[in-house]
Amino acid sequence: MAPRSPHKSRLSEHAPEACPAAALAAPLAEAIRVKRRLHSDAALIERLNSDDNSPGSDELGQVLSERIQAFAHMASQRRARSQRGALLQVFVALHAADNVNDSSVWFTEFHVSDTRRIRSAERALVRLLYSAARAVAPAELDDDLRTIREWFAPEGFDDLALIDALASEHR
Repeated sequence: MAPRSPHKSRLSEHAPEACPAAALAAPLAEAIRVKRRLHSDAALIERLNSDDNSPGSDELGQVLSERIQAFAHMASQRRARSQRGALLQVFVALHAADNVNDSSVWFTEFHVSDTRRIRSAERALVRLLYSAARAVAPAELDDDLRTIREWFAPEGFDDLALIDALASEHR
């Protein structure tokens, strides 16, 4: 086996199918495509809404929204091991950040359920960004980047790293 080049990206070391986050890309994209079709295909909407034995278009749209959100949540629970997985997580993180930022909760009095929702979104966002950053970052950071990482993203705040460490103790 040839020695590893010090300049070779860690992203190329893992096949996409070996990346737990990337494995979600196809089913997530399919759910999004079906939801888009549901909202744009007038004949399909008419057929669903006229058939008493099938869910209406609104109900099916809600099911698809829940599926999309489930895949997004699963992405926050998995370690990216490829560029594809990291990009999926970054896209999900951007959406989560946008949802938290645009939430009308910021403009009203906080309620317990709102606080839980915000904290849950914040935790998912942090997991996604730590995982994506770890997958994209080179194996060895230069001094400047290491200093910046230590200031803004200390190792102790990476829930997935803690989970990985606990899992490796039981192997």
